[in-house]
Amino acid sequence: MRATKIIATLGPKSATQSAISDLVKEGANAFRINLSYDDTSSHKALVSNVRAVEAAIGKPIALIADISGTRFRIGEFLNGSVQLEAGQTFRLDQDETPGDENRVHLPVPAAFTSSSIGDLLRLDDGRVMLRVTKISPVSINCTVVAGSELSSHKIISLPKIAPLKKTLSDQDKSQINWSLGAGIDWLSVSWPDDIKKWTLIRSLAGPMKLLARIETRAALESSIEAITQSDGLVIARGDLGYDLPPEEIPEWQKRLVRDSRKAGKPVVISAQMLESMVLSPAPTRAEASDVANAVKDGADALMLSAETAVGAYPREAVQLMASVIEQSESTQRSRPASISANASISETIANSAAQAADSLKAPVIFCFTTSGSTALAVAQTRPNTPVVCAADNMQTLRQMQLAWGLDCRKAPALAAWKDVVDTAVGLAKEMKIKTGTPLVITAGMPFGTAGSTNILRIATAE
Repeated sequence: MRATKIIATLGPKSATQSAISDLVKEGANAFRINLSYDDTSSHKALVSNVRAVEAAIGKPIALIADISGTRFRIGEFLNGSVQLEAGQTFRLDQDETPGDENRVHLPVPAAFTSSSIGDLLRLDDGRVMLRVTKISPVSINCTVVAGSELSSHKIISLPKIAPLKKTLSDQDKSQINWSLGAGIDWLSVSWPDDIKKWTLIRSLAGPMKLLARIETRAALESSIEAITQSDGLVIARGDLGYDLPPEEIPEWQKRLVRDSRKAGKPVVISAQMLESMVLSPAPTRAEASDVANAVKDGADALMLSAETAVGAYPREAVQLMASVIEQSESTQRSRPASISANASISETIANSAAQAADSLKAPVIFCFTTSGSTALAVAQTRPNTPVVCAADNMQTLRQMQLAWGLDCRKAPALAAWKDVVDTAVGLAKEMKIKTGTPLVITAGMPFGTAGSTNILRIATAE
């Protein structure tokens, strides 16, 4: 079973039930909705379509919502996008009407007083670059230095304006409330380097788990706190490219993955993984190597962005990513987990389960969990054996879909160890595991208590 998960971003090319179903068939485990794009009714339709596919296949699918980040974005274009050519003029202004190939709205009033002639402004990860030639209180005239297609709501670099927001905006609160009501499983939020703001987000998020999105140099400098305070991490390499030179990003990626794994938190790598597949049915060799290296680094999940949201080949992108992941994992066998001197009870049980499965050549480790902590602890050991995360709470199963190696399956609420063993044996039968085969089982007592993993049991398939 492929252990590294795939997250596909939803957009115009992947919005229908049919398209979503195709992506799941090719290997997508979770879907991301970027709330910076489109409107509430469009987002609601995406959630409905994902849940309809989930019901049809009978397997949990995770939904992630990105609330607007700390970066600045341009407004809308009348036709969704324009083609800009090097040498042409282009205007950023305070006119809220949809833009065209000559202009677009820039909803950042401070930009019109802080910019200077000669400033270089980058948009959409540097694909478009503008040189400022004239400034007025309501407009910034530019010459296009590097041209490309530019679509609505793309990020623009404004180097003289600090992007970090110290308080939650009304838009932030609205997006969090909408996500909570829509049944979103993971909320992806820019790490603010401000624990008071993060605490407020946590209080508003309810049962949603929080992904701290690392997208600025300031966030990197407080990344250990971000890992500690969040439920998982997103390494937003595209946004980091605005603050860091490209040569620094690979080492930061390895460091963040290593620190997240040490903390037992899922870590997602995003941006430009198969970028050429936005227009091409095949990736570059460098992109395939990037995916393989992310797998070797130990990421829990890899995210496709434009490739599945607006690309011409969304299904092929997921299929190719799944293929590269499987090939990379087939040549990377982990060592049996070892137990550290200061491990907690849950960590000790998780490591022991991985070792027992290795020794007994068990085909599966069953983790019965309430909050997902049991399964996460086992996944943290990166066992050689497939791991089934079994729970009666559907949202827990959806949330665990982001974690490395977890096969999430619905199980009834359990009240006694006999129920646990009987359920494991029943699941083994569904999985066509041969009679007499050893089964490794972890759970916690008292049952139904989050974070109480304290029992390891060996049973036999029937």
